[in-house]
Amino acid sequence: MWRRDVGQAKTRESKGSVPVIAPLKKVLDAHRGSSNGAVWIFQGTKNGFALNLDNLTGREIRPVLGDRWHGWHAFRRGIATVLFGLGVDAEVASMILRHSDSAVTRRHYIKLQSHKEGAAAMRRLEKSLVGKGQLRGKQKRPK
Repeated sequence: MWRRDVGQAKTRESKGSVPVIAPLKKVLDAHRGSSNGAVWIFQGTKNGFALNLDNLTGREIRPVLGDRWHGWHAFRRGIATVLFGLGVDAEVASMILRHSDSAVTRRHYIKLQSHKEGAAAMRRLEKSLVGKGQLRGKQKRPK
């Protein structure tokens, strides 16, 4: 379901459970327990239909985040970027976001914040090479 359109998932990978962090699971489990058998995880109060995310954004998210909220797509990009920054492989991030192709995740969702990531990666490479004794001071040229 997206907005008011109910249909089949776009791909086989789109179906299934989505892993969540423990604090969110606790909140969702409590919400499920108080939902009185609702069909939708988040149900609108007036008509019993699924909660309208645009209304939720205007009522709950924008008052807290203001201009820092850039939409649901940006939210998903943020998750992919943070996961990647924590060392999570793009394939795993792709599975979490329910993408059928990790190239989509790499190309459109993982955003490097600045050149800091590149510099940090090169420092990690240098540290791994120095730690293995492959780089020590002045290198001798092969004859």
